[in-house]
Amino acid sequence: MLMTLALQLPNAFFLYLDAPKNPSVSVRSPSGVIKEGSSVNLTCSSDANAAADYTWFKDNQPLLWEPSQPSSSEANPVAKYTWSEVPTDHSLGHSVQGQQLSFHPIQSSDSGQYLCTAKNDLGTETSYPFSINVKCEQKNTQNNIITQIPPGEIMEGGSVTLSCSSDANPAADYTWFRDNQPLPWEPRRHYTLDPVRSKDRGTYRCHAENQYGYLGSNSVFIDVQCVKKTMILKIKF
Repeated sequence: MLMTLALQLPNAFFLYLDAPKNPSVSVRSPSGVIKEGSSVNLTCSSDANAAADYTWFKDNQPLLWEPSQPSSSEANPVAKYTWSEVPTDHSLGHSVQGQQLSFHPIQSSDSGQYLCTAKNDLGTETSYPFSINVKCEQKNTQNNIITQIPPGEIMEGGSVTLSCSSDANPAADYTWFRDNQPLPWEPRRHYTLDPVRSKDRGTYRCHAENQYGYLGSNSVFIDVQCVKKTMILKIKF
């Protein structure tokens, strides 16, 4: 509980103020699931009696934001807000308004642990961290690529691994195809053919899907080279 003591004497008036108490962080979003592209607001609150300055951190790193006009406040004395310049590679869909950190829209790269600090002349307090996990669908074929290891021709009897990469969150389930026909493989990112047989020759691709969307990959052609066999015929007279 915040304790404020005012003592008035005939010729003096003393006002004792506490340092800010442990700040709390709350979140406002469209639903319990934070989906990429939605708007999300984080609010840092403190019961400091003297006006506090607020600083936001993501994964223990201070956040830097674009310059902005001071936000309104009913604090007495008037609160002071510090504004910093946004890095050139940072999204302009983020903003700080004093105690509030806003994402318009939020991106998958915004996932992480957030906390805030409240500081006045009497002390500094730090909130407990708040975790944000942004759910996203597949974006484009550049992020959903099938690769062959090793590349090039594969000799019959050898080994080859197919890998399908995806940036989906939550993790996607994978369906594999050969010559546009679904394969009865487990829904996993990597699959190894060992040993490779001549019937494995063909064009492979994968399909990644979660509850927010799906996307197909590029194609990879596996060229299986048959091993030449030598037959020795013995004739007895």
